[in-house]
Amino acid sequence: MSGAGRLAGRAAIVTGASSGMGRAIAALFADEGARVLAVSRDADALAAAHGGRAAVIPFAADVAAPDAAGKIVDAATGAFDGIDILVNAAGLFEMVPVERIDRDHWDRTFATNVTGPARLCVEAIPALKRSAAGRIVNIGSVCVRLTQAGMGAYNASKHALTGFTLNLAVELGPHGITANIVQPGTILTGMTRPIVQDPAILAYFESKTAMRRIGQADEIAHAALYLADPHAGYTTGQIIHVDGGYSVGVNDTGLGADHG
Repeated sequence: MSGAGRLAGRAAIVTGASSGMGRAIAALFADEGARVLAVSRDADALAAAHGGRAAVIPFAADVAAPDAAGKIVDAATGAFDGIDILVNAAGLFEMVPVERIDRDHWDRTFATNVTGPARLCVEAIPALKRSAAGRIVNIGSVCVRLTQAGMGAYNASKHALTGFTLNLAVELGPHGITANIVQPGTILTGMTRPIVQDPAILAYFESKTAMRRIGQADEIAHAALYLADPHAGYTTGQIIHVDGGYSVGVNDTGLGADHG
């Protein structure tokens, strides 16, 4: 649907675009008319995910690499002559108890989840300022509200990305650029599939979610689509939970609970 749709004529960068939420976001943006630079470390997976979409240009890069941000932005501006939307969906999730966190695990987590996305935001700012409606959408995690054992470095990284996003909103607002962060709950992706394949774990997450199910990647993509829309110009600095009600702390054992 390139050339038509809510993002017609817009140019976007989407990281983590070979799988999961990033893949769903890149595909939806292309379907809504955007030209998309789809970024991932895995060139083969990118080709498999988006090979049939003319509006999607695959670009192999590891966002954690020190020189990646500049290369990604240069590729996008070279291909599209500008950038209107940046979506940081690449992420690294490894469960390690706090007493076993070593420097390598910490640095690897922060390089992918914070430093890489932050550098990409900074590098993209000049191009976003030239856009009529610049948009930054970062993907965080529900763990900033409710965390679990083994998520120390991951949790810290998502808090850091959230705080950085709020500062982006404050500093870039005068230039017409919005910055928001989506905090997904348990979403079925390649990263979570090994966890939720355990029936007991799946039942636990479903019981703690108001919607009584885990989410799908396209549900995160539609949240990102709203935030990337040129008509969403008064929504900025927002922390948007798309978690089926998980973050409100579901407890259906009280009086009046409907167990049907």
